[in-house]
Amino acid sequence: MALRQWKNHSWLFAAIILVLLPFPIKAEDDDSLLAGYSFTVGASAKELTLNYYRSADDSDPAGIMTGGLYYTYLLRASSPFTLRENSRWGYYFETGFSNYSLSKQNVGEEELDLGTSVSGTYWYITPVGFYLYGPVPGEKKELSILTGIGVGIGYLKAKGSMKLTEDGSNQLHNVDKDEIDIAVSVLIEAYYGHWVSRIYGGGPYTESRQDAYNIVNFSWDVGYTFVF
Repeated sequence: MALRQWKNHSWLFAAIILVLLPFPIKAEDDDSLLAGYSFTVGASAKELTLNYYRSADDSDPAGIMTGGLYYTYLLRASSPFTLRENSRWGYYFETGFSNYSLSKQNVGEEELDLGTSVSGTYWYITPVGFYLYGPVPGEKKELSILTGIGVGIGYLKAKGSMKLTEDGSNQLHNVDKDEIDIAVSVLIEAYYGHWVSRIYGGGPYTESRQDAYNIVNFSWDVGYTFVF
């Protein structure tokens, strides 16, 4: 699916998520993730990629920058979980912010240093609609699984250069982007009490008349969640 077509459909996902916002139920357990804001501390394996598209109609990027897989600490804050009454559907707000510097490029299946680099900042805020399997996380020491998707707003600042290796041109492309547009979050989380293992993919996407960019943060996180 072309990026512009995907973006048009993304607003449908946002509308579906907003339908979930009314009719919350309150927590019966003050220690559950329904009870308050949560803060997760742990470890994370991450890979960040920046994709450049010659046109928003293109489904394949012309160039890809990456920082490679790396390991870091996990600090994550979340709004209280909210469930619809008599339902397994719910929502919460996902946020992310990071400075970044990418100096490798995807060339086929390899990650190579071609003497190019792109650095900048990104942030996003997305309401995440989810479906919950099992008990509410934190209420019991039992397995709970949550799958969710979110669409919201995102900001991308990127400056530097990359070679367009993915379309075969090897053209040197100057990157200079500073724009607010949409952001997407896709995730699956497994809880056992307050312990969580989470797989996440998402980030901001921006387009103009000339081109399009998206930055994707893929991570596998493991940590312990505190509720306040």
